[in-house]
Amino acid sequence: MVLICIGMTDHADKKIQHCSGGQKRKISVGIALMSRSPCVMLDEPTVGIDPRARREIWDILHNMREKGNSSIVLTSHSMDECEALCTRIGILREGDMIAVGSSQELKSRFGNFYLMTMVLQSLEQSASVMGSVAVNWPEAVLKVEPSQANLNIVYQLPKPKGSKWSETFKQVEELAASLEVEDFMLSQATLEDAFIRLNSAQTR
Repeated sequence: MVLICIGMTDHADKKIQHCSGGQKRKISVGIALMSRSPCVMLDEPTVGIDPRARREIWDILHNMREKGNSSIVLTSHSMDECEALCTRIGILREGDMIAVGSSQELKSRFGNFYLMTMVLQSLEQSASVMGSVAVNWPEAVLKVEPSQANLNIVYQLPKPKGSKWSETFKQVEELAASLEVEDFMLSQATLEDAFIRLNSAQTR
C-alpha cells in the first residue's frame, strides 16, 4: 500500500542502495506515512533532488494532507515548496518564530509592493514609459531595464496602506493603454520577497 502511495511499485524488489536520490526521498516519505502518527515531521523533504521527483513528492504530501489523517510539519528553505504545500507558514530567524500566517497573509503584511512589467513595442518607448512612471509613482524602483534583446521593463511600485490591488491594476491598465505598449502585467510581491524584507527589518 505504501509503495502504491509513493509510486514505487515498479521498484519493490530493488535494494535501497541502488535507488536514485529522488527515490530514496520518496521512500523516506513512505516510512513517515507508515507511522500513522497524528503529526508527521519532515525535514527538507525535497532538498537536492530533480524537479520531477520533487513534484512527485509534493503530490504525495498533497494527497496525505487532503485525507486529513495527519498534520504535516515540514522545514524548508524553498519558498515555492512552502507555498505549494503549507496552509500555514512560520518564518524562523536564529531560532525565533518571527512571523506566522498563510502564504497570502505573509505576502500582504510584509511584501508591501507590486511588480509591474510592461512589454514595449520598441526600445524607443522606454523614455516615455519611464517618464510616465516617475509622474504616477515617484517612489517606484526600476528593477529591470529594457534592451534590444529584452523589451521588458520592470518596476517595483509602492503599495500604499489600505490600497486595493484592483485600484492599482486599473491605474496600470490605463497607463499601458495610453502608452500603447505591447502588453503589461501587475503582480504582488512573492513569498520570497516578503521573507527577505522581514529578515532585513529584523536585522536593523
